Amino acid sequence: MKDYIEQITLRENMTLLTVSGFPSGASEMADFFSLIAEQKINLDMISQTAPYGGLISISITFTDVELNKIFGIIAKLKEKYPNIKTDVTTANQKLLFSSEKMRDTPGVTAYIFKVIASLSADVKLITTSDIEVSLLINHPHIDELINGIEKEMGIKVVNY
Repeated sequence: MKDYIEQITLRENMTLLTVSGFPSGASEMADFFSLIAEQKINLDMISQTAPYGGLISISITFTDVELNKIFGIIAKLKEKYPNIKTDVTTANQKLLFSSEKMRDTPGVTAYIFKVIASLSADVKLITTSDIEVSLLINHPHIDELINGIEKEMGIKVVNY
């Protein structure tokens, strides 16, 4: 499977915000993303659960530098939607595995997770496309993790 991954990119110092119990309507989502845009926060990863009872959980990532801006957004969201719950974690790392070869190759994601699991990485968030698998992780010894990935996969991890 390692032949089906052409590039691995690392981006450090990422914040994860998860909002749970958020209304699943498009207008509410527009409100959410508008608040973020007004603060000029550039989002990286976005992941949403399927609606259940009209509610979702949505997770977004952005650089740790933007952290102070997010607290004002959380306050505005809680004012408008008082039943939501939020969770913020900082100092995460994003690993992006990519290749055009992934498009028609089953099992690449399973291989990535076997490697990550063998290196004891804590996966916090997953997003995918047909040619990418992005993992938000939190690993206290990132250099050891990167060395393990490079050794196992035979690919140099590039900093973003």
